Amino acid sequence: KKLPDGTGGKASRASKAGGGGKAVRPGFADGPEESDGPEVMKASGVDVSPRQRIADSALLLFLRHGYEGTSIARIVSASSVSKGAFYHYFSSKAQVHEEVVNAYFLDPFKDLNLKKLEKMSPGKAAGVLRRHFASQPLALKNGTGENPLRSKAFMFDSFAHLPGFEKKIAKIYRRIIRALARSIARSKSPGRKARSRAREILAAIEGELLVDAIIDRGRSGKRRKKTPGAGGKNSRGK
Repeated sequence: KKLPDGTGGKASRASKAGGGGKAVRPGFADGPEESDGPEVMKASGVDVSPRQRIADSALLLFLRHGYEGTSIARIVSASSVSKGAFYHYFSSKAQVHEEVVNAYFLDPFKDLNLKKLEKMSPGKAAGVLRRHFASQPLALKNGTGENPLRSKAFMFDSFAHLPGFEKKIAKIYRRIIRALARSIARSKSPGRKARSRAREILAAIEGELLVDAIIDRGRSGKRRKKTPGAGGKNSRGK
């Protein structure tokens, strides 16, 4: 199943963010400094269906503005489809949100073979997990240009709006820790020490990726910063 990571969207004219949804949560953007049009997504040269374009655009909007800050009108405008087309594929914002969340956060874990992971050495297993967890932020950045920090903000925002999602994520993490602990203990029944070490390894992987995203955001912020006023002087127009 194709993930709505922004790839494959056709570049087109920028559209204004429509609708309401002015609620702003930490980690999300608001206002005209960013365009929500499809042109911000990197085109792959392959046309996609209107349904996929809606999902692609919805992902970008949820990442930038959160669930409350994203309206159906905004999704329709950003994906360049009619409101009728939106309702042809989705019954509500909640439905497209659930599909995007499942495809973006849950489906990638289906490719992670935990049975195979258990039989690896701890070092190799940790390397596999790091590459897996790093692949999503990389796909996000390459597909949409967005900083991976927004991915984490979107995930926690979705905990509040999608019943059962938090439990699904927690269950996946527990399964990963169990598999890694079995790799460490070389046993199907790892003890507390092995489980604790597995948690530490997973936390270190997630923490390293988070630090990388923070540093990357800081660097990109410096590149975007401009000195106000003509000629680079700090001046204010009267």
